[in-house]
Amino acid sequence: MLFILYTYNYSKILSLTLTISFILFFIKRYKLQAIIFICLITLFFMQVSNTYQNKPPSDYQGQVIAISPSYYQVKLKDQVILLYSKVDLNFGDQISFNGQYQNIKSVSNTFAYNFQKTMNNQAIFYQIKTDDVNIEASKSNYKSKLFNRINQIANPEYYQKLILGINTFDSELKLSQIIISSGVMIQSLIRSLRKILAIYFYDDNFDYYEIILYVILALTYQKYAFYTFLALRIIFRHLSLSRLDKFSLAAALTLFIFPTFGFSMAFIVVALFQFVYIIKREPRSFFVASLIMLPLSLRMNYEVSLLQIIIYPLIRTYYSFLFLIAYIDLILLTNFSYKIFTTFNLSFDYFKITGHLPLILLLAWIIISLRLLQAFKFYKVILLTTILIINQYQLIFSPSFIYHQLYVGQGDATLLTYPFKVEVTLIDTGSPFNQTKLQSALNYYGIKTIQNLIISHDDADHAGNLDYLNNNYTVKHIIREVGTYDFYQLKLNNYAYDSDDENDSSLITYFVVNDIAYLLLGDISKEVEVKFLQDNYDLDYHVLKLAHHGSNTSTSNEILDNDSLKLLINSSGLNNMYNHPSPKVLERINHHGLLLVDTQDLGDILIKHFARSTYLSIKR
Repeated sequence: MLFILYTYNYSKILSLTLTISFILFFIKRYKLQAIIFICLITLFFMQVSNTYQNKPPSDYQGQVIAISPSYYQVKLKDQVILLYSKVDLNFGDQISFNGQYQNIKSVSNTFAYNFQKTMNNQAIFYQIKTDDVNIEASKSNYKSKLFNRINQIANPEYYQKLILGINTFDSELKLSQIIISSGVMIQSLIRSLRKILAIYFYDDNFDYYEIILYVILALTYQKYAFYTFLALRIIFRHLSLSRLDKFSLAAALTLFIFPTFGFSMAFIVVALFQFVYIIKREPRSFFVASLIMLPLSLRMNYEVSLLQIIIYPLIRTYYSFLFLIAYIDLILLTNFSYKIFTTFNLSFDYFKITGHLPLILLLAWIIISLRLLQAFKFYKVILLTTILIINQYQLIFSPSFIYHQLYVGQGDATLLTYPFKVEVTLIDTGSPFNQTKLQSALNYYGIKTIQNLIISHDDADHAGNLDYLNNNYTVKHIIREVGTYDFYQLKLNNYAYDSDDENDSSLITYFVVNDIAYLLLGDISKEVEVKFLQDNYDLDYHVLKLAHHGSNTSTSNEILDNDSLKLLINSSGLNNMYNHPSPKVLERINHHGLLLVDTQDLGDILIKHFARSTYLSIKR
């Protein structure tokens, strides 16, 4: 038996590979013209590295520049921080506060959204949690007036999101939300207005009018980088350079001034479309959207609706229309935009494709797409379709049995995938509050069918997503009873003890893979642990998932005193209110000299069995 601990980070490999691929492509296609692009992008990366040289804040006063449902962004003298407070604040408020700064920290998941990484990409590294906040001055501006006006009408959350871009970061990032968050709909609206005006009269000064409008929008919404990027592209239209060089100059100059803009959807979406237009002029909208939105959505959210892609131009125009109606609602204090949105919701779930594009499939998609744009051949379309099919059923091509301890906050969910099989086993579901984390893990692999769903007991943090799974996936067997159940050639053995205590009656699951035995204890107490060991005195186990998330009511010395035991796994939430795992449990673990890995520290924990080898895989 070989047990290896290793870490991996595909994102760095992916970024380097894509960078090299794009550079080689542009050099080959545009020869020396690409040198400008490469040099200026290099300056961008140099600027980003300088931005990351941050220091802890030294002052405790600043201005509110952004609002989210759970926190505020506050601009200090030299950096932006997150303020978590129950005090009601508005855009432009000058505030002072007291408290202790902390580094922004979130769990580095394999499958779910990483809040810390998103904030760090915006050069935001510190947060403070305090209600000791004083409003020194309320500086009224356009955004603050909009915010106040929005709060006077029904369904303010909808208008906050559509007009001000206020949105929770852990929500699904579907196509419509990409459009809203990236500013594509505003750009589309302006371009539509320009076309309409051009029908009735011709004016050589259209470019200047558009630049002035972008300046007004930048001052209004304070999205300086986005509108600077658009304005520079209009200005550089008149330069006697290639289309690539014009775009590269605008992009590089914007990124040099606003380094973190390169990580935003506003830049990524616009840049991808522009690159396609450069390669193949005036392509069909559906064709371009397919090549860009499909891999983008699959990499970010692990799902995309083909119907949304087909009607992408309509969706873009539709949200621009809703944006205009929303402003009329603000004037009249009506609710027409929201009613239209709820009546004609274009977030279709039909013809949905799921699955996280692995690195090799993403590279294949890029290469084939570039070739397809240069010369349309039907067999290339077949190849792209094949990539999507392989991605949707990628578990068929997986040679490993994988034990996944999913990070679902303060809860429990274990996913088992079998070699070369699409059906999976799920042990517990986590709580409804962390449904998106469970959904992300299932979508990551393109999972549609769950062969066995084992529910250890009915506590919300273990069974809270049962109804969701029943309504959205094919669940063949829901298991709540003692017995032996098949997962292909694997035998899952469930034990339980009658008790008036819900936790003590939890199912205990035991199975063996590659001569490595797993024991999952649900929420049982020390007393039940001891009784289980007495009834199964000859049972060896190598991997033990701690009972009750590391609570001191569980994890007895007896359960730890097994010569075969090699690894302990705990499922607990970051900064959970129960302080799990208990310090006393950690003391007992240290006394036995055992290795403990916890989801709140490492995110999703994967143990991979390939051939006769076993690997503990941790995302860094």
